[in-house]
Amino acid sequence: MGSRYLLNKILQAIGTIFFIVILNFVLFRMMPGSPDRVLLRNPNVTTDDAFIARLVSEYGVVAIPMYDFYPADARRRNPRAGLDQLRLSFCFSESVGAQRRTDLREAVAAFAHAARVESGVAKY
Repeated sequence: MGSRYLLNKILQAIGTIFFIVILNFVLFRMMPGSPDRVLLRNPNVTTDDAFIARLVSEYGVVAIPMYDFYPADARRRNPRAGLDQLRLSFCFSESVGAQRRTDLREAVAAFAHAARVESGVAKY
């Protein structure tokens, strides 16, 4: 009776863990994506050169347009290829330790603020 009970509990634990792993896998695949991808679903926001320049000049955020990484013929096949994506650039060569973490936190906050303003979610 004791070994059967133990085997039953082990199988239940394995089943529960398996269910949780599958659920997490499915949920994260169904979620809409990272905050910048959610922001860039706004059709009024296009990550062209003017947008990148505005991020740098008005918010101090350095972003790299993803269309720079597309092959040359990608724009011929899809004129909007890469214009709804960007990559943030975090260059902190001088700070270390806690200061580096603070710099990174401030850079992410600046990007989040810029994203809200540019998408029309926040006014300023």
